[in-house]
Amino acid sequence: MYDGDSTPPDFVATGERIRVKIEDLFSKYHTTDLPRDIGAVADYFSHVADAIDYDRLEIRSNRVLLGYFDTVMLWLRDSLLAYPDSIGEQVFSLAQEKQLPEVIGLFANLSERHLSYIRRRAIYGRLPALLYMFSRFAIVPGNDSEYVTSPKLLDAKMGLKRLSQILRYAASMEVVEYDETFQAFRQHYDPNLVNKSKVLSLIHLLRVQVEATPDEAHQKLILSKLESIEAELKKSKVRWSAVFTGLIVILGFLADLKSVAPNVYDKSVQTVEAILHVLKTDGMVQNSRGDLLLDHKDSSDRKPTDGIPDNNAILTEPVRPKDDDEQDEE
Repeated sequence: MYDGDSTPPDFVATGERIRVKIEDLFSKYHTTDLPRDIGAVADYFSHVADAIDYDRLEIRSNRVLLGYFDTVMLWLRDSLLAYPDSIGEQVFSLAQEKQLPEVIGLFANLSERHLSYIRRRAIYGRLPALLYMFSRFAIVPGNDSEYVTSPKLLDAKMGLKRLSQILRYAASMEVVEYDETFQAFRQHYDPNLVNKSKVLSLIHLLRVQVEATPDEAHQKLILSKLESIEAELKKSKVRWSAVFTGLIVILGFLADLKSVAPNVYDKSVQTVEAILHVLKTDGMVQNSRGDLLLDHKDSSDRKPTDGIPDNNAILTEPVRPKDDDEQDEE
């Protein structure tokens, strides 16, 4: 709660303005100005940091505003996907390192009587604190006092200031929209039409094939890139340019290895080509619209590339590229 005797009115008014901004974030599903909203969260962290008095073991901020901390962190987890991965990694690792959810959550949810007990215990020791509690017929709280110490609150204050600085830097960056690269071509090609489950199924097949190759150094390199592609595909908003770039790099790398050991890497190259084929055909807008008419049209005229799945077929299992014996029989 605000301390009416010692908290400056201007600080209280600033807190109220920030509370309105934060509540506005939660009232809309899609943001229309992400840098502005990231800046509002930076203001929120800075305000809470300024409210921390680590000498008196207090956070002189509106309890409701403190209670928004976990929700703000969830909002950031989704919103920071538009920024380089390093931004989100720094934000969440710093919050965990400084135990901010625990510290802020304690001050947001414990009663003022329990907080008073914890302060007295930290300053005067256990016995005077117990006498204070029992004199008011209160129940002694548990071990939450470990978070209400001068060092913990100083760490929290510094952590919140650093979070605010990181987010101000992020807000100053030019945000590249996820589909900006494809925006000019969207009338005829839209990567959001791609069946991600189909692509992930093929990536799983590629992973198995790569794991069967003999060179461990090459395995680790390829599998590491595949993991980053899989992680991108599982996001709610996919950076398709990163997916395409990663797959093309893997294809070039495997093609070079195939020139040296064709029997080892031939199937892996076919699978990457199959993935790129799916990305190409699934994203074709006219092709997607035409799928609605396939029920009463003969699809025998379509000529899918040999060894590559038909885009209109439903994948119930990962597609297995033909082995050498099957190709010889043909």
